[in-house]
Amino acid sequence: MYRIGVVGTGFIAKGLVDLLSSHKNYALSGILTRTNIHTRKDFPQNHLLTKSIDDLIRDSDLIVECSGDVIYATDTINQVLKADIPVVTMNSEFHITTGSYFIDKGLVTEAEGDQ
Repeated sequence: MYRIGVVGTGFIAKGLVDLLSSHKNYALSGILTRTNIHTRKDFPQNHLLTKSIDDLIRDSDLIVECSGDVIYATDTINQVLKADIPVVTMNSEFHITTGSYFIDKGLVTEAEGDQ
C-alpha cells in the first residue's frame, strides 16, 4: 500500500483526504496542519492531523502539498525533497513564485491548461 501524506487542511486538502480515504491502494499517513489540531473535529480523518513535518516525512512515500501558502509550501517542499520523498503540488501561485527554485532539485512536470 502506498502511504500518502497531505500538507494543509483547506478545501483542496479536505477533498483529497476524502478521495484517498476510499481508495484501497493508498493509505493516508498523516495530514500536516498549522491550525489547532483539537479544533479540527470536522476534518475527515482528523486522527491523522499532525504538526510535525518530520513525522509526515518519516511515514510517507509521497506528499501532496495543498497548503495554499507560497512561503509555507516552499519551506515544506524543500524539507520533503531533502528527505528524498516525492512531492505533488497543484499550487499555481507556488509554481510561478518559487517553483523555479526547485527545477534542479528533482522531477518537475506541469500540465497545460486550467483545472
